[in-house]
Amino acid sequence: MTDYLGLFAAALSIIAASGGIVVQIVKVARLKAADQFSLVWMALGVVTWFSWTAYGIENGDLYILVANFLGFVLQLVLLGFILKYRKTKKRNGTRKIQRQFNKAEV
Repeated sequence: MTDYLGLFAAALSIIAASGGIVVQIVKVARLKAADQFSLVWMALGVVTWFSWTAYGIENGDLYILVANFLGFVLQLVLLGFILKYRKTKKRNGTRKIQRQFNKAEV
């Protein structure tokens, strides 16, 4: 019975923790904009997920390893999207502001 409880807890943690990251990945990919995210916060998330993955490997705990490895990979994907779309958004935003400013002068 205890093994099933551990399996259930691991599955629940995978869905809860990783599910939120998946939603953010989809949102950033669809909007092609990532200015709402803190780059430092995402980088710290990568470090946290990696640390827990290493802990799971060292202790041989499959539940911790699987849940956190998935989160680590998803967080890396999100960080990659943030780095990719963060710059594009700022450039486009700057152009849009310049166009609006030029229209106001005329």
